[in-house]
Amino acid sequence: MCAGLIFQKWELYYGGASSTAIIWAYALFRNIHLNRLKFKQTPNLQYSLQKRDICDENINTGISSEQMLVDKITNYILSNYQKNINLNDVIDETGISRSKATKVFKEVTKSTINEYLTMVRIEHAKSLLLTKSVTVTAFDVGFNNPSYFTTVFKKYTKQSPTEYQHRAKKPNAISV
Repeated sequence: MCAGLIFQKWELYYGGASSTAIIWAYALFRNIHLNRLKFKQTPNLQYSLQKRDICDENINTGISSEQMLVDKITNYILSNYQKNINLNDVIDETGISRSKATKVFKEVTKSTINEYLTMVRIEHAKSLLLTKSVTVTAFDVGFNNPSYFTTVFKKYTKQSPTEYQHRAKKPNAISV
């Protein structure tokens, strides 16, 4: 392994006096690599549920700037999806260029920022539709137009919000 070779050369040149620095660096890079693998293996919707745990772990072990950016974006979306936010609001929150933010987010999550925002809203809408009307749900998850909400909901779930509500009332009939 590359780190082992570096460690051996370090001992040859410096007599092993500072070998803990190499061990620490190896552990840091290994954690970054393992966390990137976690991000790649996590499906888009599960990413939003698991990202906080991964983020907490990464703060203690070292994290790449790309992962920090994705965490910042997803945290902002999860905290503000019920407001009328859009891509520009998310980009303004990151403080970096639109092209860089959208590129990094797509590379890490395999979805665009807008797709992720919409998926978060639709997932929350599914639970709200069990107890609230379509109109109230639309506004509660950040849509200003209930008709547009219905169109988007149907696109993502293959059924209208009203159909979803009717199926939810039948025992064991809902597929989430």
